[in-house]
Amino acid sequence: MKDISIVAGPASYELSKLLANKLDLPLYTFELKTFPDGESKLTLRDSLPTKEILLIQSTYPPVDTHWMQLFFMLDYLSDKKITLIVPYFGYARQDKEFLKGEVVSLKVIANLLSHFNLEKILTLDFHNEKALNYFKLPVFNLSTTQLLADYARKNFELENSLCASPDLGGSIRVKNFSDLLNLPNLILEKYRDRVTGEVTIKDLNLDLSGKNIIIIDDIISTGSSLLKATKFFKERGARRVYA
Repeated sequence: MKDISIVAGPASYELSKLLANKLDLPLYTFELKTFPDGESKLTLRDSLPTKEILLIQSTYPPVDTHWMQLFFMLDYLSDKKITLIVPYFGYARQDKEFLKGEVVSLKVIANLLSHFNLEKILTLDFHNEKALNYFKLPVFNLSTTQLLADYARKNFELENSLCASPDLGGSIRVKNFSDLLNLPNLILEKYRDRVTGEVTIKDLNLDLSGKNIIIIDDIISTGSSLLKATKFFKERGARRVYA
């Protein structure tokens, strides 16, 4: 493992430090300077002693800024064998043309990444695993389900509980989670207006009196879907709602 170095992008300094300590690997960081107009200037002060590197850069908001920083770093490191770690994969939800005329942004990101000297990409709980077909290089989608189930087992009141997905798209995710905890699961039918963004949940004739609900979802953006689901469960008698 000593033949590998970890390189931290500006969005993942702390995570990179934790991983370097855990794996006992040398850590190098790109320094960031942001100009008044928002441009990023990245500088790597040290020479990298290894040919193989783990480059870590999450692309959470501001998504565009973090992606541009990543492209700059990939270009600079073009003579290295790079394993790219992107815990939060910005644009993963824009994986199809939902309305006529929409750009499939994830496909653009996948095409851009194919131009760099990348060995593979690691990410966590990718929004739609089928959309990984856009990529021309290996992408490993790592699941956090076991870790989250272990946390729930230690910290949540699981007696008289059930696991819930706020939409049909999360049905496999919630089933895997509920199986680990040996709990029943429930899948809501959520509809999003693609023009206004308004979310509605189909009314189901449910009696959840005294139940504890564990909502399983992959991304919280504004939290509106989570709040609607929580309200939905509370109105039907749920005692406690976890997410």
